[in-house]
Amino acid sequence: MHVADGYLSAGRYRDVPLRWHWSLPVALVGLNGLAFRPVAWLATLALVLLHEAAHAAVGRQEGLFVVGVDLKGLGGEPRFVGEAPLTGRVRVAWAGVLAQAMALLVVLGIVAVLGEPTDEGSVWAELVDVYTRTNLWMMGLSLLPLRGFDGEIAWLVIPRYRAWWTARRAFVRTFRIHVVERHEPPTARERVRILRDIDDQIQAVADAHNSRAMKGPPERDTSE
Repeated sequence: MHVADGYLSAGRYRDVPLRWHWSLPVALVGLNGLAFRPVAWLATLALVLLHEAAHAAVGRQEGLFVVGVDLKGLGGEPRFVGEAPLTGRVRVAWAGVLAQAMALLVVLGIVAVLGEPTDEGSVWAELVDVYTRTNLWMMGLSLLPLRGFDGEIAWLVIPRYRAWWTARRAFVRTFRIHVVERHEPPTARERVRILRDIDDQIQAVADAHNSRAMKGPPERDTSE
């Protein structure tokens, strides 16, 4: 566990390094009214983790390798290696908000059955407040069409926005949130793929050599 560039490296989840930025606890307190509400803080943190887990899961489906997740005040940022088509990146961008929307619907369904909490200081009241009001605030912030936010890519489903965004960026590859340089050793799956590529190259060289050997040496001109 160490601190670098404002991040605290604190463990791994399924071999994925997790980093916690100093702004994360500040945001947890700010989103919950600057009050001492530890239950609400933990519930908000769970929403952030749900959001990033959804990004990571869809990223894997699109053929990207997750090499880290950064959690910070304005949400988080999964770090991937690999390439995905623009449609795949749009799906990755929407995944976090859709996961939060599902959590919102689940809580609203429970409230519809059990009724709204009557004691404002209870754990149930805290959870309902976080998974409805705070959740909606977080979803709205994530969908802002600004650089570094999910909305920058998510709204590319709208043709007019996509045309404007492409013209402004000139190249779609400037997409930020999801493809980075690798700073860690390759995974077992990547090592297998690399070794397979090497084997294919060696086999191609061997086949070319054998083909020349089968033809024998070039015939000498004895006409002189």
